[in-house]
Amino acid sequence: MPFGCWVTFVRDDDAVPKVLVLLNSLRVCHTSKKIVLILGNSISPDNITRMGHYADGFIQLNSPPELASLPSVAARLHCWSIPGFSKIIFLDTDCIVLQNVDNLFTYTKTGKIGISKDTFDEKEISVLVLEPSFEFYQQIIADLKSSMKTDDAHQWLRRYLTKLPYCEELHEKYSIRVNPKASIGATSLPSIAIIHEVDVGNGYDSNDDYGSISKVAGHEPIAIIGVSCRFPEANSIDEYWELLIK
Repeated sequence: MPFGCWVTFVRDDDAVPKVLVLLNSLRVCHTSKKIVLILGNSISPDNITRMGHYADGFIQLNSPPELASLPSVAARLHCWSIPGFSKIIFLDTDCIVLQNVDNLFTYTKTGKIGISKDTFDEKEISVLVLEPSFEFYQQIIADLKSSMKTDDAHQWLRRYLTKLPYCEELHEKYSIRVNPKASIGATSLPSIAIIHEVDVGNGYDSNDDYGSISKVAGHEPIAIIGVSCRFPEANSIDEYWELLIK
């Protein structure tokens, strides 16, 4: 059985350019893992062909009725039902990989990483590490139907995952929050290697109080230089994405 697989969700045709940037970044960083895409509704054949140059396979999203209006949450849950892999890492389509992070597949059994510019809470889980299990998938869907009610699905999923063994260990080690007013200090892999689409401003914080922390050469982290105003011909994160898409 193949050990690891990267998964991301293609919500619609509008999401395809960012998906292509993410897929290309994984390939450029020489990942040794398979890449599978979960497809939303109405993805054009031409776009499927374009993404097929980078991806190893496609799966149609299977969404429970309770999550019909929240396909991004349904896609994260769907990962537990994907057969043929012993470990899956889900990446949000707003992520870009700047260096090889295949070591995440051996770091922990289950985990989540939030990368957000919100001071208090990330709306979605940017990175989700899991071991597929159809039995667990059935369990989490049953729990969702019985307990989600009027609560926000994103918050429900985060609270649910917090109860799982090892899940918070990864979050506490690698989760970062972007803070334009903070001084730029040390950061760790993979926080520096997986950067979410946020307005990074002049700096950011790291929550990492665990393990070794490696300094990046120079006055600013290389990854942030690439994603902020120092990128050639780009003065903002939006311009940066437009350049990558072109």
